[in-house]
Amino acid sequence: MKIRRSTRVLLCMNVVLAGVLMVLVLPRAGAQGQVSRPRGQYVMLGGKVQGMGTSAVYILDSVNRELIALKYDRSKTRLEPFGFRDLSVDSAAARRGK
Repeated sequence: MKIRRSTRVLLCMNVVLAGVLMVLVLPRAGAQGQVSRPRGQYVMLGGKVQGMGTSAVYILDSVNRELIALKYDRSKTRLEPFGFRDLSVDSAAARRGK
C-alpha cells in the first residue's frame, strides 16, 4: 500500500496537533511544594509618597491581600517597585497588638 506524500504530511500534522492539544488540556504537574495561588482582583490608585518628591502607583490585590507600590523612573523610562506589603501579615500583627 503506497501512501501519498500529502497524506503523510497531514498524518504528521495531526499527530503534532494532538500532542499540542494534550499538553494544553492535561493538567500540569507543578513543582513539589508549590502552592496554587488564587486569581487576584486588583485596584490601582495613584498618590504621593511621604518623604519623597514623587508620585506612586499603588496596586492592591484584594483576593491575595497584597499591596505593591511602584514609582516611575524617568531615566530608565519604566515603573519600578519600591514597596510591598502582605496585608494578611499586617492584620495578624495588628490583632496581636504589635
